[in-house]
Amino acid sequence: MIDMEKKYKRDTVEEHNAQKLRLTQHKADLAELQLLELQGTLLKACDVEATWLKLTAAFRSQLMSLPARVSSRLAAMRDVTEIHELLTKQLNETLKELSHYEPENLAYDPPESPSLRRTSTRPHNQ
Repeated sequence: MIDMEKKYKRDTVEEHNAQKLRLTQHKADLAELQLLELQGTLLKACDVEATWLKLTAAFRSQLMSLPARVSSRLAAMRDVTEIHELLTKQLNETLKELSHYEPENLAYDPPESPSLRRTSTRPHNQ
């Protein structure tokens, strides 16, 4: 019976030590994740998702406004090359505007482009 008690105590101590080791490892892992987040090398999934949602919304908005920006000029054109050049120029300007998206600020603040007119009256920083 004494051997069983010793074995039980030894198992309990070993189990307790294993649990302490796991807890210590988890605390170290958590501290490492917190450090990576503070250093800016680890991002929260919700922040990444919010950034992508805003970026895709800005991208969709810019693409959806393309017909309004070019349709009147296209209607007057007959030359396929000229039409192609205008569409290419407008798409490139749209992509250039979107390249100014600032994910760290979660804001879409493109520079003003002389060839593109704004259709929205709300500020860009919202």
